Amino acid sequence: MRPKQTATVQPAITENVRQGQDEAKPMQLPLLTDVPVFFPRAGGYCLTFPVKPDDECLLVFSDMCIDGWWQSGGVQDQVETRRHDLSDAQALLGITSVPKAVKNYSIKSVMLRNEDKDSYFEIVDDDKTINIVGAEKFNVTTKDDINETTQKNWNVNVKEKANHTSADTSLDSKAPMGIKGSGTELGGGNLRPYWQKEKSAWSVMFLPPVPMAIAPPSPALICMGIHKVKMGMMAATDAAEATNKKVLK
Repeated sequence: MRPKQTATVQPAITENVRQGQDEAKPMQLPLLTDVPVFFPRAGGYCLTFPVKPDDECLLVFSDMCIDGWWQSGGVQDQVETRRHDLSDAQALLGITSVPKAVKNYSIKSVMLRNEDKDSYFEIVDDDKTINIVGAEKFNVTTKDDINETTQKNWNVNVKEKANHTSADTSLDSKAPMGIKGSGTELGGGNLRPYWQKEKSAWSVMFLPPVPMAIAPPSPALICMGIHKVKMGMMAATDAAEATNKKVLK
C-alpha cells in the first residue's frame, strides 16, 4: 500500500478574529491534517526527500473541495461545496523564513545537497565542472556496463586502500600509465607491473597472471630488459620474463 504522502501542518501566521463588538485579536489557526505534500514529478520521474518535523512550507488553498480528486484521482465531482477552505490546503516544501535560510548557498552553481553541505552533487557553469562530494560513502550499483570516457587525464587519488575485483580486467592507454606507492597489490586477470627505470615508477603491461605484491625495487634488483618493456606490448623477452618472476617472487 502506498503511503498517503501527507503531513500535519501548523499555520505559522495568525488570523485576526473579531468576536462580537470586541476589537479583532490575533488567533492561532488549528493544525491542518492530511495535507498533501508537493514533490516535483513528471514523465515517470520524481524528486523525493524526507520531510521532518519543523520543516517550513508554503500552504496553498484550493478554490474548490479536493477530497474526491485526492482520494481517487482523475476528474471528480465536488464532495462538498466550499471555497478556499482550510481543509483543501497543499504544502509546497522549500520556502523558508530568514532564520532557516540555506547556509553556504552557492550563487555560481546548481547543487543537490544536504544542509550541512558535506554531501552534494554540483554543476559549476563557469568552468564546466561537475563535482560529486560524499560525506562518508559513495556507492554506484548497476546491472549493466559502466563506461568512462575522457579526452584528457583520468586521475584517481586514494588515501587508504583501493580494491578492484574483476573476472577479466583490461587497461588500454596511449600514454604511460603509472602505479605509485609501496604495498600496492595487483592480482588476477592479465595485469602485470614492470619498473620503468627512466621514470623510476611502476607501470602495467599485459602478461600471464602471477600473484605479486609490488614494492619499488632497489637499483641492484633492476634487470636489463625490464625497463625496456613498453606499455601495450603483449609479451616480454624470455630473459625479462624470467627475471621479472624472480624480482617479484
